[in-house]
Amino acid sequence: RPDTVYDFDVAAANSVGYGLPSGIAASCRTNAIPPQRFVAPQKPRRPQLQLLPHDGWRSSELQVQWSCPEMFDPHRGFIYDAEKQTHMILYYVVQIRGGTGDPTRAEDIQEHEHVPQLRDKRSTPRDVGNTAIFGSLLPGRHYQAYVQSVSAAGNSAWSVASVTVRAPPGVPDIVEPVSVVERTCQSMTIEWNCPGGNGEEVLGFWVRYRTEKILQGWNNGAPLPPESAGEDTGHYLDVKVWENAIYLKLEDCSCHEEVLSLPPSPTMADSHRESHRGSLESDLKFDLDQLSLGVPCRWKVESLLPASYYTFEIIAQNVVGASDACLSDAIRSGATPPGPSG
Repeated sequence: RPDTVYDFDVAAANSVGYGLPSGIAASCRTNAIPPQRFVAPQKPRRPQLQLLPHDGWRSSELQVQWSCPEMFDPHRGFIYDAEKQTHMILYYVVQIRGGTGDPTRAEDIQEHEHVPQLRDKRSTPRDVGNTAIFGSLLPGRHYQAYVQSVSAAGNSAWSVASVTVRAPPGVPDIVEPVSVVERTCQSMTIEWNCPGGNGEEVLGFWVRYRTEKILQGWNNGAPLPPESAGEDTGHYLDVKVWENAIYLKLEDCSCHEEVLSLPPSPTMADSHRESHRGSLESDLKFDLDQLSLGVPCRWKVESLLPASYYTFEIIAQNVVGASDACLSDAIRSGATPPGPSG
């Protein structure tokens, strides 16, 4: 053991046995381990970031590639400057950050820990190129990658950010919530906020309603006279029938005066079409799909029956496709005021 005192004595031996020890023990102390320097590894050079080929925005992936900051000689193997690095790199931490228009908004942060530096039996870098792949990207966000080296001496600083790569745009977010802002016995006006377009502008909305149940005993918004009323008058009848969907352009249903002019509305056949655009490398700080985010939109439905229940469905649309459907709770239309007494 280092820095330890040991005593030694000697005794002669033959085929009969051992003689007496000398009785004069010799002592010595082992050397102490010299203090070891710990210098953290060098940070990797700027990583490369690219969007891999994909079959649609839902399956898109980003690939990060970077080089080992250690030098490698085919004959001498692992080389580094002991004044700058005292221990070989064991693994890396790889991180991507994504945000709308600007990656530093960090709406999405993903990290791979313990990505090993590949080496051969001589503990030398087998390949200066290292790779990490990330999926489950937020559509339409701008991403950057960072890499950090790790050794027994500690962690390096983060690398310089990679180029900015934009994930493929996706369908809009689901519309929510839906509220009633005006109600009469024969009409309702519902309101919702325009959702995010996920990289593309929201063009408009597919809207429709379902008659859940109607209160029987009405004729053109007025109660039937007693002589015409049947046994079912005053009772609800389950209907569960959808009306045909209609398309509302954003500028036609928006309550905001500054909504920009948008492209022509899509057809129903286009509602599930996906865009297969490639990656966009840029330093954009603003996305057009954010112009209409949160803008209040309204739709007035008329020719309803009094005191009856209706459910509304709203689907946002952009050039990539249609969002998931938003279904409101069953909403009751207004009732007519009571007639004169007597």
